[in-house]
Amino acid sequence: MLVRRQKQALNGYDAEPQLQQEFPDLVLKCFAQNTLLDLLLIRNVIDEGEFSQAVKDIFFVGLTSILRQVSTAATGWPYIAPNKQKTTSLNKDVLSEFVRQIHKMVKDIAITIETANPHYKESRHHIFNADSRDVHALVPNASIDHVFTSPPYLNNFDYADRTRLELYFWGEAKSWGEISRNIRTRLITSATTQIARNDPQYALADELRAVSPEVYSFLNDSVRQLGQLRLGRGGKKSYDHLVSGYFNDMLKIITEVFRVLKPNTHAVFVLGDSAPYGVHIPTDELIGKIGVGVGFSRYQVDVLRKRGDKWKDNPQRHDQVLRESIVTLTKA
Repeated sequence: MLVRRQKQALNGYDAEPQLQQEFPDLVLKCFAQNTLLDLLLIRNVIDEGEFSQAVKDIFFVGLTSILRQVSTAATGWPYIAPNKQKTTSLNKDVLSEFVRQIHKMVKDIAITIETANPHYKESRHHIFNADSRDVHALVPNASIDHVFTSPPYLNNFDYADRTRLELYFWGEAKSWGEISRNIRTRLITSATTQIARNDPQYALADELRAVSPEVYSFLNDSVRQLGQLRLGRGGKKSYDHLVSGYFNDMLKIITEVFRVLKPNTHAVFVLGDSAPYGVHIPTDELIGKIGVGVGFSRYQVDVLRKRGDKWKDNPQRHDQVLRESIVTLTKA
C-alpha cells in the first residue's frame, strides 16, 4: 500500500534525473524506466519503513531475488547482456512480482516450521560476516557438530563481477573500482581477474608441502605447466597463480574446519574439478588428501554429476571430462 500511494503521488513526475543520479549506467540499461522507478520505491519503503529488522531482511531478499526477473535485459544469472532485450519481462508488474515472491518465501518458512522436528524449532542460529580462512575469534576449538559447505569452484568464476547488478542496485558499490577494492580482494581465490602476477601470495605455500608432499608435488608440476602454456595463449590468463592461490586458501579453510569440529564428526564439501588450458586439476581428490594431511582420519568422494557439457561445442574448450562431487572428511 505504501508503494502504491507513492506511485500515485508521483503521477506525471519525471523520474529520469533521479534515476540517473541514483544508479550507475549498468542498472539504467537493464530496466525500463517505470520498472526501475517501482523498484526504487520499494527499496525506499524497505529502508525507511518502520519494520523490524527481521522483516526488512525478508524484504531485502525478496526484492533482490526479483531484480533479474523483471529486467528487460538478458540478465540470466550470472551473465548480464544489457544490449539484448528479454521480452518476457516487458509486461511484468514489479509490485505484483515482489508480493508474490514474499508470499512464496513466507509459505516456505511456514512449511519448514510446521514439518520440523520440535528440537529444531527451538534452535538458535548465528550468521557471521567473516572470513572462513580464519575464525579463531568467533569459533572455539572442537565446538562444532557438523560442517556443510560448497566453496567456490576452481573454474575462473568471478563472484564479485557476477553480483554487480545487485550491488549497484542496493548502493553497495557505485563503480567497478569499488567492487574490486571492497569485495573482490577479500574473496577466496577463484578467478584470474583477482590476481596480480607480482603478488607473492599466489606462490604455492610451503605449508601445503608440509601437510601433503604428494599434493604439493602434483600442484607444483601443474602450476609450472600452466605457466608455460599461458605464454602461448592469446589471453595469457594466470591459471598458474589461480591454482596456487586457490589451494593456498583451501588449505587454510580445511585447517580451520578441522580445528572447530568435535571428534567423531564430518565435514562435507560440494565442489567441482577443472581443467584450465586442458590441465586437469582433480579438486575433489586433492581436497580429500589435504584433509588427511591436516588431521582428518579419512575422506570419501561421491560423484554427483558430469560437468561442462554445455560448452562441448566451443572449439577452444579442452576435452577433459569434468565432474561435481561431494567430499566427506571424517574427524576421528
